[in-house]
Amino acid sequence: MCFEIGTIAVKYRKQRVTLDLSYQHELSEYLTIISKAGFIDGDRNRNYGMNYQRNPLFPVFNGDGTYFKANALDYGNALAMTNERKDVSPNTDGYATLQFNVKLANPLELVLRGNARAGTAGHNFYNPRVYTQGGDLYDGEGGISSSSYKNVTLDGYLTYTNTFAERHAFTAMGGVTYENGTNKTLNTIGRGFANDNLMEENMSGATERFITNGFSETVLASGFTRFNYAFADKYLFTFTARADGSSKFGDNNKWGFFPSGAASWRLSEEAFLKDVEAIDDLKIRASYGISGNQGIAPYQTISKYGQDYYYLNGEEFIIYGLGQQIGREGIGDRYVQWGGMATKDLRWEKTSQFDLGLDASLFHNRLSITLDYYYKKTSDLLRQQFLNPSTGFDRVWTNDGEIENRGFELAVDGRILTSGKLKFDAGLVFSLNRNKVLNIGSQEKSGYVVDKNGLRYEPYGSGIFSDAYLNVLAIGQPVNAFYGYEVDGIIQEMPDNPVKMTRPGEFNYVGLREDGTLDPDMRRIIGDPNPDFTSSLNLQLRHDAGIDFSLMLYAMYGNDVFSTRKLDRISLQKDRWTGENPNNVRPKLRADRQYFASSWFVEDGSFLRIQHVTLGYTFQRIPFLQQARIFLNATNPIVFSNVSEYDPEVGENGRGSAPYPRVAIYTAGLQLKF
Repeated sequence: MCFEIGTIAVKYRKQRVTLDLSYQHELSEYLTIISKAGFIDGDRNRNYGMNYQRNPLFPVFNGDGTYFKANALDYGNALAMTNERKDVSPNTDGYATLQFNVKLANPLELVLRGNARAGTAGHNFYNPRVYTQGGDLYDGEGGISSSSYKNVTLDGYLTYTNTFAERHAFTAMGGVTYENGTNKTLNTIGRGFANDNLMEENMSGATERFITNGFSETVLASGFTRFNYAFADKYLFTFTARADGSSKFGDNNKWGFFPSGAASWRLSEEAFLKDVEAIDDLKIRASYGISGNQGIAPYQTISKYGQDYYYLNGEEFIIYGLGQQIGREGIGDRYVQWGGMATKDLRWEKTSQFDLGLDASLFHNRLSITLDYYYKKTSDLLRQQFLNPSTGFDRVWTNDGEIENRGFELAVDGRILTSGKLKFDAGLVFSLNRNKVLNIGSQEKSGYVVDKNGLRYEPYGSGIFSDAYLNVLAIGQPVNAFYGYEVDGIIQEMPDNPVKMTRPGEFNYVGLREDGTLDPDMRRIIGDPNPDFTSSLNLQLRHDAGIDFSLMLYAMYGNDVFSTRKLDRISLQKDRWTGENPNNVRPKLRADRQYFASSWFVEDGSFLRIQHVTLGYTFQRIPFLQQARIFLNATNPIVFSNVSEYDPEVGENGRGSAPYPRVAIYTAGLQLKF
């Protein structure tokens, strides 16, 4: 299979060639062999110029035909970046699976399976010496990056299935799994090329070259078992247990044990409900289990070497820290540097979850209802702890803290109209979740901060604004809560002793001192990126005349978004504060303004999205055809939202980052069945 995808961004495209093979053969009544293999060869060109961030009144070219550059802060000429810059990412991926199904003495069955997967990913770019992103500053800049991975999985399990006295059904399974994965990376960047003719393919001709590489290997070994028992198809029980050992953890904590159990009662099989015509199936269920998370990079339990750069007499040298000298004297002294502090006691993050649910099918299966209530508690959080600068490191991985999630989920499917010429089906999914940080450990261990309001929190996001970490873990607050300054509009009147941040047209920060500085203790929780609820609705209409219509909606309500798009220069110029246009919407223009994380950036992230809408018509009684259908389809045609971002779905941390809007796709098609 081959395809190419374009987007609304000029010269942004994806190409992919896919090959899949499968084979199954029953050698005997006791042995079946199943094999699968596949290969993917892809390429991505993302050579686009960020036109949406550039003033449309800027010229493209100078009078002499060279690309226009506004000033030293200009990010890059959009047309130059689109037409002159090279940015491609080739990739390959292949897999092979071999499985043996062996029927042993009845009722035993053995499954043995092996899977291997390998692939490569590359990134080649070149910024020529015309005005592109960095190209004119470095006399051409190019890079070649490559990575490869290999993953091998071996597993086998034995299953026993039997029924006793016609009413007792029992299944037992036990098995083991072994996974091994390796990753290699090599990155090369060159600057200072004699010309742009060979671009990054002439890396040896660069006057400056920077080379980094990496390697990692991980191993996961598991043993698991599961028991199922059902009595008269009314009382159902399941018990599972697994032990996982990960190479990512220390010698004393490599293994984690994760049991779970579930029970359900099919009420519809009881005598007091079996004859109720409106009930087709009714079941209540409860479960409890513990799961583990090992989602960290390898080698966090050992000390690591790193590298850095220093300058001596105007010349740059690569160093490996401050310590033992490993370079030759007089030829760029090199030193050993610790690249990361070891956390030898790292262990599995664990999540325990209780679930209580109901499944119902009513009115001859015309109405189906699934309802779940859950409570989930995550402990021994794998997270990065901030360290005192005197340690020489900024953070280290640790197991610390607790988070809870509770909520319920509802799914309703109904065949509303089933007789007559018109058929109508509808499906609704509703989800509500509330989370809260219960604990982030001791102040000495986690380094959390206690502000003047008594809020205990630990900053952990990226400091995209001055002296601020936007997302925090704060005890008693939702996960990823926004933390920053409150802004009470725009300053309108000149103070007695004006400085830059206190003049009219500036943000009116709560806690702004007369000297124009901010009181850090005035920061507080300014937003919650977690929604009050999410919901989706699916509608389907069919008429015997051949007309069909379907509509899918998705909504999110009550979440906040931290929108950095409010800083786009064009919008600032349009609605900015001026003496003739005093307002509380946007500050005045000032090139050297220092921005802080504040409530001014927080917006209501609620939205309603039309995900899919389809209208079709099926022709009746066409000779030589079983079916002929024409249709019109729209994917993501409309989004109702007040968010300044290009797309209101910005991720769990609530920070806007989409580089361009999500694509709307309109399709007209013809389906023929012979």
